[in-house]
Amino acid sequence: MQLRLISCFLISTICLSLKSHADTFNVALLKSGLPPYIFTQQERKSGIYVDILKEIEKITGDKFILRYYPIKRSIKAFSAGNIDIEPGINPAWRKEWQSESLYSAPFMMYTDIVAFRRNEYFKVSNVQDLVGKKIATVKGYYYPGFQEGLNSKKMTRYNLTHEFQLLQFLSLKQRGADAGFINKNVLLYYMKTKNVKFDMGDVIGNVPIMFRFHKNKAKALPRFNKALKHLIENGKINEIVKSYNE
Repeated sequence: MQLRLISCFLISTICLSLKSHADTFNVALLKSGLPPYIFTQQERKSGIYVDILKEIEKITGDKFILRYYPIKRSIKAFSAGNIDIEPGINPAWRKEWQSESLYSAPFMMYTDIVAFRRNEYFKVSNVQDLVGKKIATVKGYYYPGFQEGLNSKKMTRYNLTHEFQLLQFLSLKQRGADAGFINKNVLLYYMKTKNVKFDMGDVIGNVPIMFRFHKNKAKALPRFNKALKHLIENGKINEIVKSYNE
């Protein structure tokens, strides 16, 4: 009991210290959504990123104002200093804007896998395993290690507008796709909520994601990282992710 009281006291002390520097941030969210990470404004659901921000808000006292933009407009707004935070980003995805960007500590992994119709799995360990195959992907997405093959005539790439459309396309065998590239959490979410069934194959991409901060908000990073560390260590982030997928 004494140890629990000491632990609660320390956590309360940390929270009070962090809240003394609380600020307000404009956060960019993808207007078209990316369930379960981001939902559209009309769906009135929070999503993984917003749920994490709500937990951080409890610890630091910071206020997060959600702004919904198409991706290109979001990047321009960030560059102009009208957006302070972009969630779920790996620095490799924003190389062009390196000079204006700072990054939080990683808070989870973004894992892309190969999806198959039920009982049509085959091993995919490298690009050679896909020679002659037809692959469904989301238009504009980049897949390191597989991009050269997708751009060549060694395989056929079907570009879909968004992830659920990809799954709808893949589910119809007559469309001709042998497999699809999709984020693991996205696939699990749709399998749970849309009653669709697919087999999950090999991992084709696995990168840490972070919150991208505008350099003007550099002073906020230390307390933000302290809050993230606490949420990782107490299992809260893992709990949030599981709430959408299990």
